[in-house]
Amino acid sequence: MTRSFESGSAFFYIVLAIALFGMLTFALQQGSRTTAGSLTQDQARLEAREIIDYGNTIASTVQKLKLRGCLDTQIGFDNTEWRNWGGTPVMPAGHNPNTPGDECRVFSATGGQLTARVISHNTSFTPTNNGHPTPGHSLVFPIEFEKFGTTEKDLVLIMHYIDQKTCLEINKALNLSTSGNLIEDSWAGAPVFVGGYTGTARLGEESAVIAGKPAGCIKWTGSSYGDNDVNFYQVLLAR
Repeated sequence: MTRSFESGSAFFYIVLAIALFGMLTFALQQGSRTTAGSLTQDQARLEAREIIDYGNTIASTVQKLKLRGCLDTQIGFDNTEWRNWGGTPVMPAGHNPNTPGDECRVFSATGGQLTARVISHNTSFTPTNNGHPTPGHSLVFPIEFEKFGTTEKDLVLIMHYIDQKTCLEINKALNLSTSGNLIEDSWAGAPVFVGGYTGTARLGEESAVIAGKPAGCIKWTGSSYGDNDVNFYQVLLAR
């Protein structure tokens, strides 16, 4: 009698443990899906700070390379991390033919000593064009920035298709906007930087709030991607 009762109890506890383990596994899976699909406000705030710091670091590195003797036209951003949706590096080795060597490359161990990174991206967005950047990846463009330096083109980093909550937190942190609305502007007419300062792109022309501001987050005006087309910008070199 006693042995039968003990055996039955053991079986009950085994079944209960299996059930609890299954419930725990399901809860963890649901939690991971929520985290991957949408950021909490705290996560967005932390990512915003990380992106701002990263942009500042690249900008200060460009200045450092200039002080070492690299010309505006010689700065290189060669890396294999930043890619378009088709998988091709957007700033590959040798993208700037004017770069004399690694000493003028931002992501070189003997130059700027930085690492190309992807910090934030819109996890629910997929570009429809393989030539467009992969969400979270960056490009550098020559762009004339309103009320920033002269009318010469400036060197500007654009981090594409980041999380919208992160974008709003970036603008709060930089005192650009606390309204909860996306700031709209565009850099239409900007060629990828290959050493020259050409093109017709201007920033801060459509939205006065970012004019003269070295960093921020904007939605591309009139983009077919709508509110998914939000991008961090950082002026790396004012001319």
